[in-house]
Amino acid sequence: MNQKPLHFPYPMQRIETQDQIWYSEAFGLTEQVQFVGEKCKSNGRWADCQESKLLRDDGKLRAFSPAADSRVQIVWLIGGIGAGGLGDLESFRQGLFHAGDCIWFRRRGQFDDLLNDDRGETVLFHFRPERTGTTGWSQNIGIQPSSLTCFLRNRTHSLIKGNAASGQRPRCLLRWGTMHVPENLQKAFGDEFQELIGALAAERGLIPDAGSTRSERFMARSVVPHVKKLSALFNREEVLDQKEAETARPAKAVKKEREALDRSETQAKGLDPYWKESSNPAHLRLAYFLYFMPSNLFRVASVWAELARLGFRWPENQNELRAIEFGAGPATGACGIAAAERFSPLGLPKSGSWALIEQDKAVLQLGCAWAEKYFPSGDRDWGIRPFHRKVDLTKGLLPRNAPSFNLWVMSYFLNEIWSDPAAAAKVLLDAWERHLTERGVVILVEPALKYQSRKLLQLRQELLLLAGRRGCDWLKILLPCLGHQECGALKADEDWCHEDVSWWRPPYFRIIDKMAGLDRRNLPFSYLVITRDSRPQEEILSALKQGATPCSLHRLVSPCHGVGQDLEFYLCGKEGKSRARFKEKLAGDLEGGLGRGDILADARIRGDSASKRVESVKKVVR
Repeated sequence: MNQKPLHFPYPMQRIETQDQIWYSEAFGLTEQVQFVGEKCKSNGRWADCQESKLLRDDGKLRAFSPAADSRVQIVWLIGGIGAGGLGDLESFRQGLFHAGDCIWFRRRGQFDDLLNDDRGETVLFHFRPERTGTTGWSQNIGIQPSSLTCFLRNRTHSLIKGNAASGQRPRCLLRWGTMHVPENLQKAFGDEFQELIGALAAERGLIPDAGSTRSERFMARSVVPHVKKLSALFNREEVLDQKEAETARPAKAVKKEREALDRSETQAKGLDPYWKESSNPAHLRLAYFLYFMPSNLFRVASVWAELARLGFRWPENQNELRAIEFGAGPATGACGIAAAERFSPLGLPKSGSWALIEQDKAVLQLGCAWAEKYFPSGDRDWGIRPFHRKVDLTKGLLPRNAPSFNLWVMSYFLNEIWSDPAAAAKVLLDAWERHLTERGVVILVEPALKYQSRKLLQLRQELLLLAGRRGCDWLKILLPCLGHQECGALKADEDWCHEDVSWWRPPYFRIIDKMAGLDRRNLPFSYLVITRDSRPQEEILSALKQGATPCSLHRLVSPCHGVGQDLEFYLCGKEGKSRARFKEKLAGDLEGGLGRGDILADARIRGDSASKRVESVKKVVR
């Protein structure tokens, strides 16, 4: 019997291969379960899997793995299993589930209260059962690492249907996911990265020795308190109710909190006040370097990988990199480009230089040392030119006699120095006219918070207006927008646009997360990619080109949700942003389904600006 769509309004999170998984004995798995470690499936076989024996433990079968504190219990199988989770076990034993089918897990939850506890956390796994002939179930399940990126936060639903009774393969009609990032880049921050960052921190005297990154005691005393402080500031958690503060706190404390409130709302002074106010600025910088630098590095790398996915190539005639990073901090953006170019190359020259501009001298020195150590790991012979100065937008970004650059990076920089998008647009356009080479690229990465994200969208709007008035037909918004249309997210006061990317955290990073009560398995951010190129967008991003004539392009800018027999999501195209629906049957016929970030090429769409229906899709760019 066909199942109805199943809706789970639970947040989802990724479970890593190190996590422990509990299996209900009702599934009859009595032998072993294979966990894929560092190596993936090759030549149709699972290789180098970590095998874990299943032993009875309080009525359940337990799979042993390193993270003894992280327990997951199977509570639902989708496709062939009836509502309630443990229905048609015979279908399960007959092997009616195939590669790409899905299992729902509940993290740290109870089996009986799945539908009653809205505080639960749910994860979607794919599994690949091995078969013995055509009848038996081999009782081996391979957990595919790339599938572990499937999660959405706070607004998750599922729509997976199948007809197991007739042996029909259950189909996954939609893909849960974040920004498309190659798996080798997602996993580029393991032991090798930890060794590099630990060695650098030890050389600079920030930690006693390189092994300190593995010491929970050191992390708890010297790093975690500062991570929590900075996280609160960066995520605006110090916005307090002033009336409550005045009644519950002394006047001195209220004054201090008001100062923190002002700082968290504007960040106009950059990070400099944080170092000065800290009782131990060296440990505060260490916390920033170990925790915030890697995550911001990966955000920049993800944007570079998105360019690669859509077919951007570095101009062949630019055989030397001349790059500049504003608000460089510990060379976060420069190293992000190096990481992405190693695993998702666009053809950047291996020789060249970076100009790093930063107002904090100690952080700048740390960034230069880090870049000198990190660049060679990606076979990059890039030089570094540090500039210790504070940027003043009223005086321009660069002096008139400064050279031109073919790559600009600004990561978490603009939100610290500007408040007026129109004024910032003028300063930026003036600088790019003088100091951005032909076919040069600009990458702007900012927080995903609503206020900062909307400011970035307003900056985009002001840049286009100003470029139009000046006749600058070379200014091209490449990403994430697919045109220069009016931004649909700005039409509603409560709307904004941001991305979400998942990664495999460094081992020491997981320790910090656990101790600080944080979770950085997924990283939200807002971004823009701009280029100085008068060519049409589909010529710059070759993956968008369909045939000899330009085609219509629409990007999915939200997760897909099941509504009746439809998938519902938000589309953004030349006409702006709008809600759209797509028949689940048609979505099931698309290889790989649909997911956030996918681009629909030559889709036949009807409807008005408020609501549209996708009738057909010629191609999905993913």
